Amino acid sequence: MQLSAGRKNCLTFEIAGVEGAMAWSSERSDELWLGHRDRANEVLLRDPSLLEPDAATDYPGGHAE
Repeated sequence: MQLSAGRKNCLTFEIAGVEGAMAWSSERSDELWLGHRDRANEVLLRDPSLLEPDAATDYPGGHAE
C-alpha cells in the first residue's frame, strides 16, 4: 500500500466553449490560459493597468492574490 499527500490547495477552473476555452489554476493565479480555435493559444498575465479606473484590486502586479 502507498499513500500520497497530494496537492493541498490546488483549485482549477476550466471552461470550454464553441469558439474557445479558458483555464485558471490557483497554483498559477496570475495567469489565465486562453485557447482559441482560429489562432494560437495564449496566456494572459494579470495586469492591474488593464482594469477600469473604478475597479479595485488588492495587490499590485507581480504579487499573487
